[in-house]
Order: sequence, then structure tokens, then C-alpha cells
Amino acid sequence: MKKMLVLFLLSAILVSNAAQSYVQKIDPLGGASVTETRDLSVFLQLFPGGSVDKIAGACATDPSLSCSVSGTIMTTTIELPAGNNYYTIGTDYGIPFITTALTVNRLPTDVFDSSVNNVLNAAGLTSGKGHAEPIELADKGANANLSAAWKEAGLTMNYTIIMPNGYTQTYDLVQLLADSHPIVVTTQEPDYGLMALIAGIIVLAAFTLSFFRKKKGKGKR
Repeated sequence: MKKMLVLFLLSAILVSNAAQSYVQKIDPLGGASVTETRDLSVFLQLFPGGSVDKIAGACATDPSLSCSVSGTIMTTTIELPAGNNYYTIGTDYGIPFITTALTVNRLPTDVFDSSVNNVLNAAGLTSGKGHAEPIELADKGANANLSAAWKEAGLTMNYTIIMPNGYTQTYDLVQLLADSHPIVVTTQEPDYGLMALIAGIIVLAAFTLSFFRKKKGKGKR
């Protein structure tokens, strides 16, 4: 029951915005920065006039909030350290490719909810705390209900993942949650360093073999 209540509250918060998008950029060490862009148009109706200026002012004066406002569009960025509970990433240094596999198990909606509340607090519009939980992508039942609510409200939401090698994949999050499952992205790229090492070993072995052959040939004379 608590889970459904949280999802209902989260749905109500998100439906108040016409559109949202997320960009999750994975760094080579396994951490990530995730940027959320949301339209505050309808959301601002819950607050007094001039609230968007207060939010913009808070973002402009407090770098720790990691946000910015353009018109009614607010952009917020959070940082996730390597080894977090939202995704796993592994790299296999094979021959001749480096294979990187990312599995996103949870979406950090709780972190963004807390971040937005921090912005509203700094703007003097509320003194509340975040209530959202992460979206568990394996929770098909709850996410199907959430997806249905978003579709009914006409919400559009994209989730983009940028891998360490620059490969980019974008998902329609509303559709993804309709039959929810973890997001899996696998990339491959040539392991030039390893191939150069192997080439160097081959050249060295050929040179050594040639040297001993010449030495053996001189010995026969």
C-alpha cells in the first residue's frame, strides 16, 4: 500500500509537468552525472506569482543546487558515484574488443525529488522534504500502473544514456515502464592498447627468432 501511495504521489508530481527528460552520462570510472529537464509551467500554479524568478535566483546564487532556469524550464544535475545502487557497469578487456555492459536497475527519482525540494526550500517556497522513492525497473505491476497514469495525462518522458565511449541510446520511459524491465546497454570498441602490445610482442619475438637464426648460421661456418 505504501508503495502504491508513493507511486501515486510521484505520478501527481510528474503529471504536473508537460514533459521531462533525463540524460545519464557514464564516466570511464563508473560514476555518472544525470541531468533532468522539466517544464515548470503547470507546477508553478501551485505557488504564488513570481515563484519562477525566486527559483531562478536560487539556482543562480547557490552552485550547490546544480540547477538553472530558462523561462519555465528547469535543469537539474545530480552526481552518482561508482558502485551506487541504481546501476551496475562492468568492462571486459578482451581481444580485440573492450566490451562495456551497463544495467540500470533503478531510476534516481528519489534523488531528483530531494534535489527539487532543496531548490524550493532555497527559493523560500516550501520547507518540505522529498518523498519519492527510486523507480524499480523490475517492479512490473507498479510501473505498469504508473505508465498508464502518465499516458492518460499525456506526459512525455525520455531517458537517454551516454556510455563512456560516447555511444548514446534514448528510451521512451513511459513506454518502457508499460512492460518494465532493467535497461541494458552493451558497447564494444577496439582495444587498441592491447592490440599494440600484442603487435609489439610479435615483433619482438620475430626479431629474437631472427637473431638466433643468424647466430646459429654463423656457428655452422
